[in-house]
Order: sequence, then structure tokens, then C-alpha cells
Amino acid sequence: MATISNSDSLPSVFQDFTAEYPNIKVILPGDAEWADITKSFIKTSSSPSIVARPQMHQMFRI
Repeated sequence: MATISNSDSLPSVFQDFTAEYPNIKVILPGDAEWADITKSFIKTSSSPSIVARPQMHQMFRI
């Protein structure tokens, strides 16, 4: 796992979030890439890991 500190290397969706919560670290499991955001985790010392998933595209009925 690679721990990424709050920095410009984070995707913009995390930059604003981590600016407000500087104690939160972003952890990438294994060799995950940022493009594979569904494998990204946000973890704090006081709570379990949270799987960070992208917004689903809105589905339309045909």
C-alpha cells in the first residue's frame, strides 16, 4: 500500500476534502492507479477505512 500525503498529486476531488480534514490520509492499496478511483481508500486513525467511490452516472429509463 502507498500512503499519499495531502498534496497536489491527489485528484482534485480529494484536494478540497483533505484541505478541510488535514488528518485524513489517502491510501492506495497495492499498485492501484488514481484512474482506478474505486480502489482508493480514505482512512483516519479514529475510524475504519472508507471506500471512496466515484459518483455513478445517472441512469435513464428508456
